[in-house]
Amino acid sequence: MRQIFFIAIFQMMAISSYGQFSKVSRFALDQSPLSTGVSDFIDDNPNQLDGSPYYSNSNEWKKGLLYFVEEEASEVLDLRYNLFKDLIEVKFQQDSFYVDNSKIHKFKLMDDKGEFSMFFQNGYVSTDYEIEENDYFEILYTGKTKLVVDITAEIKVADDSFGATKAMVSGGQTPRDRIVHEKEFYLYKPDGKLHWLSLKKKEFLKEMGEHQEKVETFMKKNKLKTTKPEELVEIISYFDSL
Repeated sequence: MRQIFFIAIFQMMAISSYGQFSKVSRFALDQSPLSTGVSDFIDDNPNQLDGSPYYSNSNEWKKGLLYFVEEEASEVLDLRYNLFKDLIEVKFQQDSFYVDNSKIHKFKLMDDKGEFSMFFQNGYVSTDYEIEENDYFEILYTGKTKLVVDITAEIKVADDSFGATKAMVSGGQTPRDRIVHEKEFYLYKPDGKLHWLSLKKKEFLKEMGEHQEKVETFMKKNKLKTTKPEELVEIISYFDSL
């Protein structure tokens, strides 16, 4: 099972010659072995759940960059973004540790093209949506307005309505629970507030305010849908230009 290093170990590492890694290690969280979380059951029982708690729905490590609060970037590290815990996990040799969100302002993950295109940032606060300063968002678009998405993971228990059928149950098959990723989209507007964004066209257009008709015309002309992230970015980019 993956080990979680304790702060005392990282303090020892900090005096060694690990360069930027030693700085990251100073921000490691002290994780109690009694704490509950996805690691407690995924590592021991990998076949009991379908899906992954990590971003991109994959347990594989990705090359990434961490940006400290003072904006200094780390060297390229092996990272995973745990959606259950909303924490970044850093790999060191055969072990790993979680990093304190309050010390890492943003991070980037490398895509299949070798570019650091997957961008995440915290610092957005909203009492209306129970969003705290250390919660990470994926940043899809940045302009006068930002398009951000809150991604979470939860376990869906297999039953007649999800992941299982009566035929499976009657046939003696064990229904499989699944980890699913949920997304909530928001606009961060010049007023300094987050605005929840419905992807249903009618509700979405209401959020466009005085530019509702122009945005709707633009969507029709270019056959764009809000349910496709790349097209949603195109729509928001147009809205931002008005």
